[in-house]
Amino acid sequence: MVVENVNEFGILKAILGSLTHAETIRANCLVLINTVLNHGPQCGTEEPLLHIVPLALLDLEGGKLLIRGELNDFSPAIESAVDPLAEWLHGLPLPLQTACAYIKSAKCTILECLEVYKERRSQEEADPFAALLQDADPGVLATKVVWETSLKFIQDEEKMMALETLRICAYAIPEQIPYNFLANFLQGEYSLEQFEKVIAQLRELALLDGDNHACRIHRSFQAFLRAEMRNAGQEADFLTKWLRIVNTVAEQLSSLSMLHAISLLDHASHHNDILEE
Repeated sequence: MVVENVNEFGILKAILGSLTHAETIRANCLVLINTVLNHGPQCGTEEPLLHIVPLALLDLEGGKLLIRGELNDFSPAIESAVDPLAEWLHGLPLPLQTACAYIKSAKCTILECLEVYKERRSQEEADPFAALLQDADPGVLATKVVWETSLKFIQDEEKMMALETLRICAYAIPEQIPYNFLANFLQGEYSLEQFEKVIAQLRELALLDGDNHACRIHRSFQAFLRAEMRNAGQEADFLTKWLRIVNTVAEQLSSLSMLHAISLLDHASHHNDILEE
């Protein structure tokens, strides 16, 4: 959630007040609030003041407030739709935010979005791996459904490039992944125009976050993408392909990009056959 002006601090306080795991999380967030109060409204700035990444589950009221804040809709008309979405996603902040981004991108209603999720989940439940997830933690399967639904929303001609981009991010350091680092990997297969379009779509769907120079990806999403690669038996081939590219462009990489390349190498170190090659 982004608090964009001083009038939204009431929303922020309501969300913080509904966090379930007691004072530790609330204290961490209050440090951020104080920073904003010291440097934001008094200066009269119109820039976004604060990014909040809740570290705990939200109760039902907190989940509802987060949905309303993300959609910027506090009217009574959506009350009956907000409740079931918050419940279905088990009060998990990250998938709730991703769901809201999907609603805005797909220009659908909350209930239409929920129907899409339910239909996809019924398909997923036939998968033995998904059944294991459901038994272990229903919230994990719900999160998987949300992410995969957002990925499927990307246009067909850009879908493979989007997946490749996310998979590279999954093995990189999660913060400050330079776009030119990603472009180095994808050059020769896609145009710069396609790359910029895909990055814009991934940011719009809240699958990536970032600015005009670099992106970041949530660690939970990284873990999900890596697990999908391993379960499909594709991880070793994927890492081998990209490490070969690293070898060809290593001299062109900045020190920051090299750190991300080292992260790829670290993941590859778990595959003896890659290291031998």
